[in-house]
Amino acid sequence: MSDNAKQSPTVAAVCDPSGPHAARMAEYLQARGEPARWYAPRDLDDVDREVSAGRLRTAVFVNWRDLLEGIWHGEVTFSRWRAMRIDVQFLDSPGDDAGAQLEVVAQAWADYQQSRRRRRAISGLILSLIAVAAAFVLTRL
Repeated sequence: MSDNAKQSPTVAAVCDPSGPHAARMAEYLQARGEPARWYAPRDLDDVDREVSAGRLRTAVFVNWRDLLEGIWHGEVTFSRWRAMRIDVQFLDSPGDDAGAQLEVVAQAWADYQQSRRRRRAISGLILSLIAVAAAFVLTRL
């Protein structure tokens, strides 16, 4: 067995392996001839852990949004990735047009903020229900 066969892949494919972009990701990786470990976008904390441990050198995402959301959710410490010179690649990119790039970032940020507000509202509702239940129990003692 060769040394390459013994080593685990240093490329992370951040794409749901059964999702709509899986075939494109597989073609992209095959064209580059490097084996990759697949991670679902919801598992970015695992990718970040592997990067921190020095086991990954490249991360391939379907689009910017997946990485941006990982950064905003605190699952990816991107400054560490930059310091470690992690090669970040995307299947879909807005290209060199700064306006298109900013539009992608702005839309991803707006979507992130909306989901964050929704989570906070649900958390507030749950805490309110717990407080009401606790008050009810305390009045019965």
